[in-house]
Amino acid sequence: MFGIFKKKKKELGVSEVISQALKNGISELHINIYVDDQILFQVVPAKFYAARGLNENELDGFMELHFFNKNKTLTIENEQFAKQLSENGTLLYFEEPKGVNNYINAVGKNPNEIEKIINERIKTIYSNIKPERITIQYLG
Repeated sequence: MFGIFKKKKKELGVSEVISQALKNGISELHINIYVDDQILFQVVPAKFYAARGLNENELDGFMELHFFNKNKTLTIENEQFAKQLSENGTLLYFEEPKGVNNYINAVGKNPNEIEKIINERIKTIYSNIKPERITIQYLG
């Protein structure tokens, strides 16, 4: 009977999770955004992508990584939006390994800005995917 009065545990927002991770010294935080069981894109430490065109001052923050290949069947048509962002200079493009098209952009260390960018990409690049199918996983 008293179970109905229990408070529902509040889920933390993306910016809150990032803030807590940084406060606790977790520098290897990876944020994976999924549709069903396929990864849409990731937010990862930028330091691993110095050779891909990120500036020296961007390497201590995070970056977004969108990748497309023939095995990502749920997002094949979404690559056209990433290509457009690459052509206008928002995302940097590289192919590695062969057949995997990668698009990256430094997003800094500000948790609120990172959350804003994640939400913006979901609304633009992946707008054809219903929000209830999208989940976020934190590793680190």
